[in-house]
Amino acid sequence: MGYQTRPDIRPLHNRILVGDCVSELKKIPAGSVDLVFADPPYNLQLAGSLTRPDQSKVDAVDDAWDKFASFEHYDRFTKAWLSECRRVLKPDGALWVIGSYHNIFRVGTILQDLGFWILNDASRTATATSFIPPRNRSPSCIAYSCLRPMRAI
Repeated sequence: MGYQTRPDIRPLHNRILVGDCVSELKKIPAGSVDLVFADPPYNLQLAGSLTRPDQSKVDAVDDAWDKFASFEHYDRFTKAWLSECRRVLKPDGALWVIGSYHNIFRVGTILQDLGFWILNDASRTATATSFIPPRNRSPSCIAYSCLRPMRAI
């Protein structure tokens, strides 16, 4: 059995990396990360205003970072950052992705296309203390817990 060196990730400890996520992930050594927690753009792509069942207006995300030209463009972006997550994860590393029903199913499909094994999913329903009124009972957050697949024997 040969000697294996671990990548030196000390320069990344206790730092917040600011920038394009794909570019920043490329700076991280392969197989060096135990856990990735991601809250990607939801790709709301609203043509008009979004209202609740009582017709009150939702102050939705309309910032540039959440705008994509098409679902195809969003999917390419999602595949790029998930591919980099897979590259930096240790063989037994885990990935947590949160989203809403606007994006999480597209993310889940791409996770499976990349060979991730979806271990678990969870949803949180809005409550009286959350930012969504209690009369809206749809999940406001859906999370996937994934494990990087083990190598085939």
